[in-house]
Amino acid sequence: MDELAGARVLVVDDKRDTLEILEMLIQSHGAETQSATSAAEGLARIGRFHPDVLVSDLAMPGDDGHAFIRKVRALPADRGGAVLALALSA
Repeated sequence: MDELAGARVLVVDDKRDTLEILEMLIQSHGAETQSATSAAEGLARIGRFHPDVLVSDLAMPGDDGHAFIRKVRALPADRGGAVLALALSA
């Protein structure tokens, strides 16, 4: 199963167990992943990792997923502002 072969996916969630499950699932479909446990860490990783897709939890302490995605959208497109984004909620 390599539907996501070559895709780079950044997963952002404050819960480590959720991060591990999501990364394992996404990697099983061929994607390369990196993870972050906060919006601030996610913003820093976007600039270094250059993901094709962003998967973010909505309910995080501090900047929640809505605020995080707004900050991502405020970035120039060449710095990650146009990345495809998926928001998750438990």
